[in-house]
Amino acid sequence: MRNIVKLMSLGLTRKNMSDKILDISNINHYFSLGIDHKNWYSTEASKLINLLPEFEGLPIIRTFAVTSMTTSIEANVHLALKALLQYKNGEVFHGFLPNQITYLNLIYQSKDVPGRKIMNFINALEGKKDSVVVDIWMCRAFGLINHRVLPSGRNYWKSPSIKEYSLIEKYCIGDSIKRNIEPRQYQSIIWAGIKRQNGMTKNVSWSDLLIKKRGFFSYEN
Repeated sequence: MRNIVKLMSLGLTRKNMSDKILDISNINHYFSLGIDHKNWYSTEASKLINLLPEFEGLPIIRTFAVTSMTTSIEANVHLALKALLQYKNGEVFHGFLPNQITYLNLIYQSKDVPGRKIMNFINALEGKKDSVVVDIWMCRAFGLINHRVLPSGRNYWKSPSIKEYSLIEKYCIGDSIKRNIEPRQYQSIIWAGIKRQNGMTKNVSWSDLLIKKRGFFSYEN
């Protein structure tokens, strides 16, 4: 029988949550697979700052975060560098998706951005230890498979609902306390573990690409 966590055990009622359960039967396995990813948020943030001294004083971490949506990591690095240079040169942001421009304008006005996941991502990178980022990989880790195959044959993974996000977030915070680690560390470990279980043995980071391909990325276009 699958090991499940019911809503009541997390202090959530069916009045304010959908009738869902979490499958935690593989969580210990994912934890062991991703344990080396424990300090990703803190180390990655520090590396980014150190690798880009030419943009000192600018919101480097937030720029990388808000340009990460719906892009490959290579495109993400290119877009982040382009945004940093455009701002440094006094230019209006251009060459981005409309929502990316909106988010860039907000962070360069020292404002938060809308969206629970992206804001938690930013907070985790900036040192807020209780931030939990819940994406499709975290949903898969806990057995919430929001997946369907489109008529084209392409797999479509739906982002977590507000209720699903809350359910996973609450469990991550609770289990992290039991394991005596930060919630953001716990989430990072599980995220890396589920990806490795699915054949993604190396989680490439922004800093990895900046170090390996520093002269490859163009700031322009």
